[in-house]
Amino acid sequence: MEGAELESIYPLSIITDGMGINFTVISHANKLCFAIASCPTHQPGTERLGKLMKASYREMQAAARA
Repeated sequence: MEGAELESIYPLSIITDGMGINFTVISHANKLCFAIASCPTHQPGTERLGKLMKASYREMQAAARA
């Protein structure tokens, strides 16, 4: 838009009939942006996913440094 720089992008998705969980990942400006949408009836316990993903990312970073 007339030279304006995109500073942030926020992924969004929806759960449709028969889906339990949806992961959406978008990359922009050297960042990965994640969105998780889930049905608590079909996929209980998804509130832990954010912490688990962060821990996995830290493990991956450590492995890449080694």
